[in-house]
Formats: sequence, C-alpha cells, structure tokens
Amino acid sequence: MHLQLKRFVTVVLLLLLLTNCNSHHSWRYLADLPHNERTIFLVSHGWHTGLVIATKNLTKELTFIQNYFNNSLYFEIGWGDKDFYQANQVTSAMALKAAFWPTNSVLHVVGLPTDPTQYFSSSEVIEIKISVIAHQQLNSAIADSFQRDATGTIVPIQTGLYGDSHFFSGKDYFYLTNNCNNWTAKQLITAGVPVSKISLTATSLVKQVKKANKYYQCCIQLQ
Repeated sequence: MHLQLKRFVTVVLLLLLLTNCNSHHSWRYLADLPHNERTIFLVSHGWHTGLVIATKNLTKELTFIQNYFNNSLYFEIGWGDKDFYQANQVTSAMALKAAFWPTNSVLHVVGLPTDPTQYFSSSEVIEIKISVIAHQQLNSAIADSFQRDATGTIVPIQTGLYGDSHFFSGKDYFYLTNNCNNWTAKQLITAGVPVSKISLTATSLVKQVKKANKYYQCCIQLQ
C-alpha cells in the first residue's frame, strides 16, 4: 500500500507540472455586445468544483433537468466517481480505486432557490461572463454528460448531498486524469474559457478562471 501511495503522489506531481502546457490561452465565442453576455459561476467546495447556470439560460438541450426540481432559479452541476461521490464515509481504498481504475460516474445536480453567492456563502464562488453562443455550447456539453436509458431518458439514482439535489448516472468514466475538476474544466473550455485541459485540483482551476476573467475584460475592451 505504501508503494502504491508513492506512485500515486509521483504521478500527480508529474501531471501538475504538465497542466500549464495544455492550456487554451485565448477566449473563444466572445460576446459582441453586452446584451449577448450570459453569467455562469464556478463553485469551489475545497477539493471539488461545480458549475452553476441560471434556469432562464437553459436551452432545449438541458431543460430536462427542470423535471426533477421545483422553482429553482439556478442549478449547480458537478460530476465525479459514482462510489466516491455518493459515499457516506470515504476510505483510502475507495480513493485509490477511483484514481487508478476507470470507474462509473455520476452527476450531482442541485436546484438553488437563490443566487449562488448567497447559497454557497461558505464556498468560493466566481462569476464568469460568456456569450450566448458559448452558453449554448456549454449546455450541450453538460447534457451530453448524462447517461441515458434505451428511451433516451436520463437515469436518476438517489437524493443528493444537500438541499434540493439528485444524483444521476454519468456517461463518462472517472479516473485520475478525468476527475471532477477536470470535467469542470472541460465544460469551461467548451464554453470558450481559456483554462487547462488537465486541471486536477480545485485550487488550480480557480486560479486559472480568475486569470481568465482579467483577460476577458481586456478582450472585451479591445473589440
């Protein structure tokens, strides 16, 4: 077990060094006018990140999630290992399995009755401006992360971790370089946000998004 942990740490350090080599350095899908901007949020819960989108900005690809909630103004969506994410008590064996073996995934969706900065007052919440086109791309990418049954319907599993929330079966497999923060980063990249494809930690992703926000203001002013 000690040797496995040493190998695990070595691999993580190598991947962290590679993170900055796999970044998208420029914004895509910039809004041409202010009224074509939409707001999304990155939420960091310490080790895990999720995205928050406004119900009013859901496009047809993602409106199906409203069927499982009542009067939500926003939705927080996160992704992770099926066993690890839903576990009442996390073990080292569970963590190692999630890191080194491709495992089934789930999405955790929370219906928020208020602004995410208020709802997640104990977490770090970062506002991100994207264009209408970028938001459509984001909605499609998130919708494609849900596993569907033979009828094309998403698969609910159980009640979620907090608030009005639910777990749903995920489409992709979870492993070390395809973890919860990496999934969040990929969704942001789909929306044109310049972050790394390999964002293994919440801290790294938060830092990149803050930097991207500063760059966004410069890009908008130069248009």
